[in-house]
Amino acid sequence: MSLATLRRAGVITALLCSLLGGCSDNSDHGQTPAQALLAQFGVGAALFSESGMQALLDFEDASSPVVLLQLMNVTDAAGFARYEESVAPLWASVGGAEVFAGSTFARMIGERELVAVRALSFPNMPMLVDALRSAQFATAARTLFDATDDHAWVLGIATQLPFEISGGYLDPGLLSLDETAALARLAAVGGAGGDGFAANVEAIVDMLVSDSPEPFFMVNLIDFYDRANYADGRSSELSGEQANDLYGQAIAPRLLAHNSGPELLFPVSVVLTAEAHRWEQAVVVRYASRDAFLNIFALNPAAGDALLHKEAGVENTLVYATERRWASPPEPANGPLFNLRYCEILLPRFDPGDVEVEVWGTQGLNLCPQDAWDALDPAALAAEAGVPVALKNGPRFFTVDWISNTAGLAEGEPRFFGAIEMVLLTTARPSEFAAETPYSTTRVARDNIWHFSAGRRVYELVNPDGVRYVMQSFSRIVDPALTLSDLSGLGERLDLPTGWRFESRVLDATLEVPAIDGVAEVVQDDLSNTYQRIP
Repeated sequence: MSLATLRRAGVITALLCSLLGGCSDNSDHGQTPAQALLAQFGVGAALFSESGMQALLDFEDASSPVVLLQLMNVTDAAGFARYEESVAPLWASVGGAEVFAGSTFARMIGERELVAVRALSFPNMPMLVDALRSAQFATAARTLFDATDDHAWVLGIATQLPFEISGGYLDPGLLSLDETAALARLAAVGGAGGDGFAANVEAIVDMLVSDSPEPFFMVNLIDFYDRANYADGRSSELSGEQANDLYGQAIAPRLLAHNSGPELLFPVSVVLTAEAHRWEQAVVVRYASRDAFLNIFALNPAAGDALLHKEAGVENTLVYATERRWASPPEPANGPLFNLRYCEILLPRFDPGDVEVEVWGTQGLNLCPQDAWDALDPAALAAEAGVPVALKNGPRFFTVDWISNTAGLAEGEPRFFGAIEMVLLTTARPSEFAAETPYSTTRVARDNIWHFSAGRRVYELVNPDGVRYVMQSFSRIVDPALTLSDLSGLGERLDLPTGWRFESRVLDATLEVPAIDGVAEVVQDDLSNTYQRIP
């Protein structure tokens, strides 16, 4: 069941409670301690397990430090950042400390997209449980589960490692390879061995092409066979974990020779999330560089002998190539229009049987000074222009980076409206202006193309039919204080019609939004922000 479905169910439950004269509050009346702890996760509780909560409460070692490893799929980086900011004081208040933080750049093994990795240490289990029971955690959890949609959380007592791995590794023979050369190198050694079985060959090729000298990490969750299961059919009395230990012993010298090795290791004592597999071990392995990993595994034919033991011991696993620290994707360089302030004046002119509207704007001339804009009197502007009415539209701010295919736009001579210089942008029909009712579609005749840069956060309305409209500009007409940083939270402010939703995402590639056959379909929300349909 998705988190969106669970949220809708919560609304329905609240309505039924009202109709029936009330339901129980969030106290633990009638709940077991495990159920009460699970309830702290709010709408995200469906992703966790009551048995996991019970295991936390039953944890016998009340004095040893414990490590909580969290793998999460982040859908809203800004929301996730707000969660981390809100929960950090709570973790600190019980002695919690972050021991590893990273973002995954490749899913090596497994089907789940889990992009943020956190490892937190706590002085003991009771301190962690106290934090999870707090109202502060329940509040932070609401933010977390609004910004994520999948989780794998495991906990255990960290193994004391003999020393800290450090140092780099560079293979000059792997510099400046293109994809063709990378594939040839793999073919020469019989393919991509990877770190384990069924490795992501595309990711291996990307590592070969990359010349990054920085260390990275493989984050592993492991479920062992009860009995070692060798592919060659050999009989073995080893457990799956023992077979995997043989793999570790065989590969350790090569790891150390390339300044690589375990950063974090622990047997899993508690699986907090509802999982299809019984995760038994968590490992974070540091590799000095992509070159180091490739020389240990993918370009090392001898690695196959060690990997036989791993394949015999590991029944299920998740493996993610991870770079240290979670960071929101860097903002792209701003295009010439991005966050550019502008204002427009609309002047309708009536001819027998026809009406045309001149659209004058500040684009390319000035930033529409607020004092000068406030001083404009629509009645005086109309009288000066010889039209029955003049309409002010703005201030607005572009959320696009640039515009193309602008032939015929803004080709006239500028003129002044009060103290503000404007140029005639276009002449349009009255039907081409946004309807007075928010979320009503308007058809505008134009051929320009909006461009949004890769890495740009965009803001979208989605109608009940799944049609997407991307914001082209935000407005200060309704909310004079609205800023770019406020846009991610619009979903909580907009009075969306039934079936409509507001979404925000970061672009993996440049987004181009052209008109469709010379017509752009436009909607405005109830704050007068403007969106255009994505073909």
